[in-house]
Amino acid sequence: MARFVVSGLLLSLVVSLSGCSGFIYRQTGDTLGGFAKAHMVPWLMANEDIGLACRTGGAVGPLVRSFERVDVHTELPSMVSWLGAGMCAEASAWEAELTNLRAIKAGQASVAKDAALLEERHHRVAAMRFGVAWGLAVAKFPGIGGDKCPEIAADEEVYYLLGAAAGLLSVLHDRASGGAANIDTRVLPMAARAAKCLNSEKWWGVPTALQASVWMTVPGSAPKGTNIAKQFSEAAAQGDKAGVRLARALQVLALEGAGDAKGMKAAVQAHQASIVKTPSAKHWRLLDTYGRTMTQQAVDRTWTREKGHRGPTGTLELPEKAPVPGQDDDMLGGLDGDG
Repeated sequence: MARFVVSGLLLSLVVSLSGCSGFIYRQTGDTLGGFAKAHMVPWLMANEDIGLACRTGGAVGPLVRSFERVDVHTELPSMVSWLGAGMCAEASAWEAELTNLRAIKAGQASVAKDAALLEERHHRVAAMRFGVAWGLAVAKFPGIGGDKCPEIAADEEVYYLLGAAAGLLSVLHDRASGGAANIDTRVLPMAARAAKCLNSEKWWGVPTALQASVWMTVPGSAPKGTNIAKQFSEAAAQGDKAGVRLARALQVLALEGAGDAKGMKAAVQAHQASIVKTPSAKHWRLLDTYGRTMTQQAVDRTWTREKGHRGPTGTLELPEKAPVPGQDDDMLGGLDGDG
């Protein structure tokens, strides 16, 4: 009889401890999620170090999101973490792309092929991570990308904007991977519809630029009578003035993709001029730096195709079409001991 009593007490203790642990986990998750939203995310957004943000996203994201197993909702900080982690994969894809272009220019077929395959693999990872971020936005804002705008709290608008951007990036990276991440292409128009729910001027022209990016990517998708070039130009100017130049970067990429060399050059020059004139917005340095990184990659692609190496450090500048005598040699001056 005593054995049954002891067994019952032990069982009750285990159940009690299990319930207590669940409570502790939920409390910890609520605290961690709240801290991430209130302090970690704002701190990262104010920091211009993209590498730090991407590594933080990869390291902290799984921890924050794991609390969903005990019914703690952490969609917003988790979404930012997955966006950061996506930036890491994106940066690796960009480096592989430049390696591929250098190898092509040097006539190294096997190196070029290997770099192209590596680039696709990194694009796949980026697409997956941005896709997770988009999925978290869908979970947090039911109806995002639909015909009607969901309810968005004032302090969550930036998360909504980042979610829409994640949707666009997930599809673009999946395309670059050859569809290896299997992202639903319907996300692209959904991201465009989501962006229209925000005040574009308040958010540095990015909502309009996101819509314009989709319209340029999918011919015929813009509303009838839309002047995409004008919308892009106005959105980019808003970002330039605010010191968050994401819209300008999206314009550069869109013009590059459309093969508009003249328009791309003007947009790159405008981006550089804005950097000189207007400092990065204090609380959004990360996003402004990310925009600069996007434009820098477009610039580096052009330099690498034409010169075999990336562009200059510290300035956004496209190469002259006509080769300048000694230009490339000057960059290597002193390395052979003669300078």
